[in-house]
Amino acid sequence: MFASKYKENFPQAFKLINSGAKINLVDRNRDSALHFACRKNNTEMINFLIDSNADPKTENFDYENPIDCIEDIMLRNEIITKLSKLGYDFPIPGAIHTEDQIVPPSIPIIDHAAAE
Repeated sequence: MFASKYKENFPQAFKLINSGAKINLVDRNRDSALHFACRKNNTEMINFLIDSNADPKTENFDYENPIDCIEDIMLRNEIITKLSKLGYDFPIPGAIHTEDQIVPPSIPIIDHAAAE
């Protein structure tokens, strides 16, 4: 009920969560409030929900987690980076992952050994 009732009313959602509402409730499609915020590319709400311990791994009936619903690539990468720092594993599509960093796909990779 929470997710479906407040999907368009983010100020009310802030109030509910701060009052102790269960953040990971889902609607009949198994979409959570985080799914709705991600579909709207609402950075403020996405960050608020994640900081309030919303589960970014919850899948809806279409097998989408909330992060799959973010259409803005830069925002998706920003949220994935934040989640990575919190211990979640969300690969950035097209990125090269190393132990120390994530190299976005837009940055060319130069193999110095092959160039010699």
